[in-house]
Amino acid sequence: MKSWLVRAAFAALLLGTLAVRIQASHGQLEYDVRPAVVELLASRGIAARITPAKDHALLKAVAFDAPQCGGRVDVFPVRLNLQEAPLFDAAIGMERERHVAYLGRTWREPSRLDLRVEWLKQKALSAVGLGSFTTSTTALMIAAPKGCEIARDFDWAPFWHHTPAKS
Repeated sequence: MKSWLVRAAFAALLLGTLAVRIQASHGQLEYDVRPAVVELLASRGIAARITPAKDHALLKAVAFDAPQCGGRVDVFPVRLNLQEAPLFDAAIGMERERHVAYLGRTWREPSRLDLRVEWLKQKALSAVGLGSFTTSTTALMIAAPKGCEIARDFDWAPFWHHTPAKS
C-alpha cells in the first residue's frame, strides 16, 4: 500500500476523532439516560429510582439500595471526556468508590484516553459490520460504598445495546 494513502487514512481518522471530541465537549449529554438505566436495573431485579439533583443538573442520578454493600449505589451519566469529574469529586466524596462503565467494560478511575480508545475500537468494528454496541459518547459513573462488589461486577453492557446513537 502506498505510504501517502496510509497517511491520508490516519489523518482522516485523526480529524474525525477531533471533530467528535469537540462536539462532545461542547454539547449536552445526548439524552436523559436515567430511564434506560432504571430499566436495565429492573431487568436484573433491582429496584432503582431517579433522584433529582439539588444543586446541579449534571448530578442527576439513578440510585438503588444495595444492602449487601451497606448503603446506596448511585449511577450518573458522564461524557467520555470526563468533563464532570471535578463535580463528582466534590459530590460523591472520597469515602465512596467510583467506577466508570462504558461499552461493556468497567474501570476503576479510568483515564479519558481509555474511554476514547474503547470508543474508537468499537466505532472501527461498527464500520466494518462487527460492532456489537451503539457507540454513544455517554458513559456511566457508579458511586458505591467501599468494597461493594455489585458496583464492580454488574454487567452494564446491555445499556449500550439500547442507547440511541449520536456521535
